[in-house]
Amino acid sequence: AEKRVSASRKISNRQPAVAVESSPAQVVRGAPSSTPAAESKQARDLTPSEFSVFRDNAATLASQKIEAAVGFSYTKRSALFQSDRGGGAFAELRYGIFDGVELSLNAPLYFNKRVTQIGPDNLAGIVYGVGDVSAKLSANIFKETADWPGVVATVGIVAPTGPSPLNFSANYRAGDVPYDIFKNYGSRGAWGTGGNLQIYKTLDPIIIFAGIGYDHTFDTTFQGYHVKWGERFNYNAGFAFAVNEKTTIGFQVNGAVQNQLHVNGVKSPATKSEPITARVVVVQRIFKDTYLEPSVGFALSNDAPDVTLGVTLRRRF
Repeated sequence: AEKRVSASRKISNRQPAVAVESSPAQVVRGAPSSTPAAESKQARDLTPSEFSVFRDNAATLASQKIEAAVGFSYTKRSALFQSDRGGGAFAELRYGIFDGVELSLNAPLYFNKRVTQIGPDNLAGIVYGVGDVSAKLSANIFKETADWPGVVATVGIVAPTGPSPLNFSANYRAGDVPYDIFKNYGSRGAWGTGGNLQIYKTLDPIIIFAGIGYDHTFDTTFQGYHVKWGERFNYNAGFAFAVNEKTTIGFQVNGAVQNQLHVNGVKSPATKSEPITARVVVVQRIFKDTYLEPSVGFALSNDAPDVTLGVTLRRRF
C-alpha cells in the first residue's frame, strides 16, 4: 500500500506535457515589430547633437517645441600691411511649426578691429554694433530611409539692421572698391534673401551631409550711387560621428563664391572672393536637452579668416 501511495505522489508531482496554443494577441506581442525586409527600409533616428553640426540647414524640432541658442566667436586674419581681429555674438530662437518644419530668428552682434600699416604708423579702425537680422524657414521635404538620404530645404530673408560698409569718397573712381578699406564691417545694411538645399545620410556610425545655397542682396542706392551686389553661391559638406549618447564630433567644409558688385553699371573686380574654411566641432550634451558646442575653424583659401574660435550653447524646451 505504501508503495502504491508513493508512486501516486510521484505521478501527481509531474508536470503534464500539454501543448499550449498561443492566441493571436500573444503571437503579436512576442513577435518582432517588423520583418527584416521592413527594418531594412527604416533609417536610424538622428540625435539633436548630430544635426547640430549642420544646424543652420536642418529642421529637427517637433511641433510647438522651442530651441534657444547663444553663441560667441573670435576671428583673426592677417594680410600684407593689414590685420583683422573680431569678436561676434548671436542670439537665436527656433520654433517648431509642425514636425520637421521650423522657423528661426537670428540677431548678431559684432566688434571688429582692423589695423592698417601706413608707412611707419599704424591706423586702427574699429566698428561695432548690431549685424543684419535674419529669419529662416526650414522643412524636411524628404525623410531619410535606409536607401535614400534625407533632404532639408531652407529659405530666408535678411533685414538691413546693421550699418552699410559702402563708402564713396571724393576720390572714388569707377571700378574701385566702394568699401571703407580701413574698417571691417560685419553687415551689409541691405535687404537680402536666400535659400539652401541640404542632404544627409546615415552610414553607421557616422552621418554624412552636403548642401548648396544661394544668397541674393537687393540693389541699393548709397550716397547717390546705384549698387548692384554680387550674387553669392554657398556650399558645405562634412560628417558627424556620435562617440556616445552625449558626445558628437563633426567636421565641415564651408565655401562660397562671391561675385563682384557693380556701381552705376561698372563692376568692381576686386570685390570678387572665394572664402573656404574647415570647421571642427564637438557637440556635448551637458544636461537634458542642453548642448555645448565648442568649435575651431581655419582657412582653406586666402579670402577666409586664418582662424575662428567659437562656442554655442543650445537649450530645447
